Amino acid sequence: MEWQTSMSLLRKKEEGADQTSDHYHSVEFSVNGRAYQFKIWHNKPLSLSVLVREDSEIINLLKVGDRIPMKYYPIKPAYSPTSIETAVRQMTKSEEGKFKGHYIVDLEMVDGRALGGGQMMNTLSA
Repeated sequence: MEWQTSMSLLRKKEEGADQTSDHYHSVEFSVNGRAYQFKIWHNKPLSLSVLVREDSEIINLLKVGDRIPMKYYPIKPAYSPTSIETAVRQMTKSEEGKFKGHYIVDLEMVDGRALGGGQMMNTLSA
Protein backbone atom coordinates (compact mmCIF):
# COMPACT_ATOMS: atom_id res chain seq x y z
CA MET A 1 0.00 0.00 0.00
CA GLU A 2 2.84 2.41 0.85
CA TRP A 3 4.39 1.79 -2.58
CA GLN A 4 1.11 2.68 -4.31
CA THR A 5 0.78 5.86 -2.24
CA SER A 6 4.35 6.91 -3.09
CA MET A 7 3.78 6.14 -6.73
CA SER A 8 0.62 8.22 -6.86
CA LEU A 9 2.45 11.15 -5.25
CA LEU A 10 5.12 11.07 -7.95
CA ARG A 11 2.76 10.92 -10.91
CA LYS A 12 1.18 13.84 -12.64
CA LYS A 13 -0.37 14.02 -16.05
CA GLU A 14 1.19 16.85 -18.01
CA GLU A 15 0.40 17.01 -21.69
CA GLY A 16 -0.25 13.27 -21.61
CA ALA A 17 3.07 12.20 -20.04
CA ASP A 18 3.66 10.82 -16.54
CA GLN A 19 6.40 12.76 -14.75
CA THR A 20 8.41 10.12 -12.90
CA SER A 21 12.18 9.53 -12.73
CA ASP A 22 12.23 7.88 -16.17
CA HIS A 23 11.49 11.28 -17.76
CA TYR A 24 14.75 12.88 -16.62
CA HIS A 25 18.24 12.75 -18.14
CA SER A 26 20.30 14.46 -15.42
CA VAL A 27 20.19 15.58 -11.81
CA GLU A 28 21.83 18.54 -10.10
CA PHE A 29 22.36 19.29 -6.41
CA SER A 30 24.53 21.37 -4.11
CA VAL A 31 26.61 20.24 -1.16
CA ASN A 32 28.56 22.75 0.93
CA GLY A 33 27.78 25.49 -1.58
CA ARG A 34 29.17 23.65 -4.59
CA ALA A 35 26.90 22.43 -7.39
CA TYR A 36 27.23 18.98 -8.96
CA GLN A 37 25.43 17.62 -12.02
CA PHE A 38 25.30 13.98 -13.11
CA LYS A 39 23.80 12.07 -16.01
CA ILE A 40 21.16 9.57 -14.92
CA TRP A 41 22.32 6.07 -15.85
CA HIS A 42 19.52 3.83 -14.64
CA ASN A 43 15.87 4.71 -14.17
CA LYS A 44 13.01 3.04 -12.38
CA PRO A 45 9.77 4.86 -11.58
CA LEU A 46 10.90 5.96 -8.11
CA SER A 47 14.67 5.50 -8.19
CA LEU A 48 17.69 6.13 -10.35
CA SER A 49 21.46 5.75 -10.38
CA VAL A 50 24.26 8.16 -11.18
CA LEU A 51 27.89 7.39 -11.91
CA VAL A 52 30.53 9.28 -9.88
CA ARG A 53 34.30 9.07 -10.36
CA GLU A 54 36.02 7.59 -7.31
CA ASP A 55 38.33 10.62 -7.03
CA SER A 56 35.45 13.13 -7.01
CA GLU A 57 35.23 15.12 -3.78
CA ILE A 58 31.47 14.51 -3.66
CA ILE A 59 32.07 10.86 -2.73
CA ASN A 60 33.42 11.94 0.67
CA LEU A 61 30.50 14.32 1.22
CA LEU A 62 27.60 11.98 0.39
CA LYS A 63 26.41 9.40 2.91
CA VAL A 64 23.77 6.70 2.59
CA GLY A 65 20.60 8.07 4.14
CA ASP A 66 21.29 11.71 3.23
CA ARG A 67 18.25 13.61 1.97
CA ILE A 68 19.08 16.34 -0.48
CA PRO A 69 16.92 18.63 -2.61
CA MET A 70 17.85 17.77 -6.18
CA LYS A 71 16.91 19.44 -9.44
CA TYR A 72 15.88 16.99 -12.16
CA TYR A 73 16.32 17.98 -15.80
CA PRO A 74 13.72 16.48 -18.14
CA ILE A 75 14.46 14.62 -21.35
CA LYS A 76 11.92 16.76 -23.18
CA PRO A 77 13.14 20.37 -23.44
CA ALA A 78 9.55 21.65 -23.29
CA TYR A 79 9.46 20.82 -19.56
CA SER A 80 11.16 22.88 -16.85
CA PRO A 81 13.51 21.33 -14.27
CA THR A 82 11.81 20.01 -11.13
CA SER A 83 13.24 20.04 -7.60
CA ILE A 84 12.45 16.95 -5.52
CA GLU A 85 13.76 15.80 -2.14
CA THR A 86 15.92 12.78 -2.86
CA ALA A 87 17.60 10.20 -0.61
CA VAL A 88 20.95 8.52 -1.15
CA ARG A 89 20.10 4.80 -0.88
CA GLN A 90 23.34 3.03 -1.79
CA MET A 91 26.91 3.79 -2.91
CA THR A 92 28.75 0.91 -4.56
CA LYS A 93 32.35 1.10 -5.79
CA SER A 94 32.84 -0.64 -9.12
CA GLU A 95 36.11 -2.58 -9.09
CA GLU A 96 35.98 -3.92 -12.66
CA GLY A 97 34.20 -3.64 -15.96
CA LYS A 98 33.24 -0.50 -17.80
CA PHE A 99 32.52 1.40 -14.57
CA LYS A 100 35.87 0.58 -12.92
CA GLY A 101 37.10 3.59 -10.94
CA HIS A 102 33.58 4.86 -10.31
CA TYR A 103 30.87 4.64 -7.69
CA ILE A 104 27.31 3.79 -8.64
CA VAL A 105 25.15 5.99 -6.42
CA ASP A 106 21.53 4.89 -6.10
CA LEU A 107 19.04 7.67 -5.41
CA GLU A 108 15.35 7.59 -4.52
CA MET A 109 12.79 10.34 -4.93
CA VAL A 110 11.24 10.51 -1.46
CA ASP A 111 8.72 13.30 -1.97
CA GLY A 112 6.53 13.77 -5.02
CA ARG A 113 5.97 17.43 -4.28
CA ALA A 114 8.35 19.92 -5.80
CA LEU A 115 10.29 21.60 -3.03
CA GLY A 116 9.09 25.08 -2.14
CA GLY A 117 6.01 24.79 -4.32
CA GLY A 118 3.47 22.92 -2.25
CA GLN A 119 1.80 21.25 -5.24
CA MET A 120 2.73 17.83 -6.54
CA MET A 121 5.51 17.91 -9.12
CA ASN A 122 5.48 21.66 -9.72
CA THR A 123 7.92 22.72 -12.36
CA LEU A 124 10.44 25.33 -11.32
CA SER A 125 12.14 27.94 -13.44
CA ALA A 126 15.81 27.24 -13.99
